[in-house]
Amino acid sequence: MAQAAPQFYAHASSEGSSRGHLVKDATSFEDAAIRFAEDRLDAAEDGDLRVIVRDPATGEQHCFCVDVGDGEAEPC
Repeated sequence: MAQAAPQFYAHASSEGSSRGHLVKDATSFEDAAIRFAEDRLDAAEDGDLRVIVRDPATGEQHCFCVDVGDGEAEPC
């Protein structure tokens, strides 16, 4: 039996966890954070966004500070 692909929900740290959005096609916590930040900020906007990513299957969550300008994320 094939294992289901992981699902990740993300929200800006300034929002409550109930505002989490499913990040489609994300393959890891970091990938989900970057995809979420890129979707949230205008393509022309450069800046940092603090993102909380949660795996609903395990309850595990991680915080990332995403630099949208260079598409990199670092743990909070």
